[in-house]
Amino acid sequence: MIWGKRLRIYYLTQAEVSPPKFILFVNKPDLMTDTYKKYLINRLRDEFPFTGCPLLFELRGKKLSGLPTVPVDA
Repeated sequence: MIWGKRLRIYYLTQAEVSPPKFILFVNKPDLMTDTYKKYLINRLRDEFPFTGCPLLFELRGKKLSGLPTVPVDA
């Protein structure tokens, strides 16, 4: 929890294979800390054979109706 807000991960999908790139759909991308990102990478490495290759994450925030959209850098 950061600034009284909680990060919510709605879902995750694998967009590319080499190197593996995952897109995470979240409520607020700026709430994803480096520590939590490393935790997610380690859990993926424990469950799947991703040894020796980088895992890339792209965060996409929830779109708010009526407001202009701004691209989010991971």
